[in-house]
Amino acid sequence: MSRNSLQNLVGYWSPLAGPSAYTLLDYGGRGLHGSILQAGDTIWQANQAGWTLQTDGVTNNTADYVSLPDAAGFSGDYTLSWWLTVVSNNSYGVLYYRATSGQALAPLIYVGSGTSVIGGTILIFSSGASSITRGAGLVAGQLSHVAITRSDGVVRIYQNGVQQGADATQAVTFTGTITNNWLLAQPSGAENTAMQLSSFGMWDRALTPEEVWREYEGGPNGMLQLIRQRARKSYFAPPAFRAHYAQRSAQLIGGGLR
Repeated sequence: MSRNSLQNLVGYWSPLAGPSAYTLLDYGGRGLHGSILQAGDTIWQANQAGWTLQTDGVTNNTADYVSLPDAAGFSGDYTLSWWLTVVSNNSYGVLYYRATSGQALAPLIYVGSGTSVIGGTILIFSSGASSITRGAGLVAGQLSHVAITRSDGVVRIYQNGVQQGADATQAVTFTGTITNNWLLAQPSGAENTAMQLSSFGMWDRALTPEEVWREYEGGPNGMLQLIRQRARKSYFAPPAFRAHYAQRSAQLIGGGLR
């Protein structure tokens, strides 16, 4: 993976390093840690990739979910990326749900077919825009990578590094202050399913197809390793260089090296 993958990174949340009580840690450098709400004692589970955050998938107001800080957001172009495993089945499973004061769905992202998450497609709903449906479906018990990018209204959905179907258009600009910023469930809805999350990344730009492929190729630990390499370079450098490196890293994450 390339350090360019860190450009415009909003946050990178991962439980792979191990349990952290009821907090989903952000390793992206901005401290945008998520709060794990309505969860029991079995949320931390291990799979072939390492530690995961496992939701219960219940379909009432007690569903497990992660509430992200309002600062974890975007207004136009974006990339959302998940490493996850479907544990149980339902008609749909919520991957991400954001609402703003201007839009009720900004956006809402499901996986499912209306009858089954397993083998279902990936759906994107946004207020004021047509829904988008793509994908070949997820396999129960199999670790999968899902990524969604939006650039100037063009939306692409990827599964395991490969774009699913043709480009789609969703010409909507998300407006208003964030009112809900939820990961893995819509706590008051019926469209939840149990999942194991290995990592979730958010960028306020669209990753290129090559960058999405490299993230998939790097596996669920790839981005974490890249972030840690950046941190190590800063830590072992002379103090004067560390100050310069911190400034340049902020430029890289915030908008690209200049």
